[in-house]
Amino acid sequence: MRQQRSGRIINVSSVGGMMAMPTMAVYSASKFALEGATESLYYEVRPWNIKVSLIEPSFIHSSSFQKVHYTSRGAHAERDPEDPYYMHYHHMTPFIERMMNWTIATPERVASRILTTVTSKNPPLRVRAAPDAYLFDMLRRALPRRLYHLDPVPQPARSHRMGETMIPASVSREDLTEFLFRILFCIIFIGLGAEHLFEDELIRLLMPAWVPLPRLASIVCGLWRVCWGSFILLGWHLKWSAIALGCFVVITALVHAPVLFAHPPGLPETCTWMWDILQRSNFVKNLSLLGVCFHLLYHEPGKLSLAAHLKPGHPE
Repeated sequence: MRQQRSGRIINVSSVGGMMAMPTMAVYSASKFALEGATESLYYEVRPWNIKVSLIEPSFIHSSSFQKVHYTSRGAHAERDPEDPYYMHYHHMTPFIERMMNWTIATPERVASRILTTVTSKNPPLRVRAAPDAYLFDMLRRALPRRLYHLDPVPQPARSHRMGETMIPASVSREDLTEFLFRILFCIIFIGLGAEHLFEDELIRLLMPAWVPLPRLASIVCGLWRVCWGSFILLGWHLKWSAIALGCFVVITALVHAPVLFAHPPGLPETCTWMWDILQRSNFVKNLSLLGVCFHLLYHEPGKLSLAAHLKPGHPE
């Protein structure tokens, strides 16, 4: 490859190389090592135009986990209820099996991702090869360290429950649907908040003339939406989040209500219809968001929420 000054090197790692779990120390250690070696190699061979990529699948829909061979110590811990680590295996093994049964990622999809990377002109160093790989990477980047490593049951005697508390066996389709509902709803507020923070030229243009310091007002609105929208995503303090966001929606609707019946000065006649559609659709959107906020006042978060994990009566 150095002689021809080109080439491709593909290493297959795992999300186990970006995060570790109980009972998987040997596996995660090998993947962490592979991640570091590949990244080092990426820099070493770049002068010869050799492209190095690291494929990072996550849980794959297959029965391969049933063929895992434990070390003698791990096998003993899995069988002997008196072993100090018995409960780690007792809860982590079913957890891994559930994840591999639920995931939509297949070996064929991973192979297709590898082929795309090989044929790409400028492949990235790290390639996420499954939807949950993107999710794990996003959580690792976005969450504060203390929250990312949060132990829902911090007592040492109960720390082995990690596999059960992450996705309990009793999680139902209703819990998954409720989680999806919170994700979709919070995306609206977090997305609008990000627009206020980073791309607010149009928002400031639509603000009434009497609003002082429009840029500062836009930043405050953005932080408000992102903060309370994140609480909804986490399933924490939903009632207070609903009140905060509901009040914000009402205030926004009242501020923009006058423009429903008037056009800003200097607006060309040919653009008035566009202005009317924009303002009316914005008003209807606010009414819809207000309705969901009313629903959240009486909404109980499911088991896939921070409130459920921190609840004193959370099942062990």
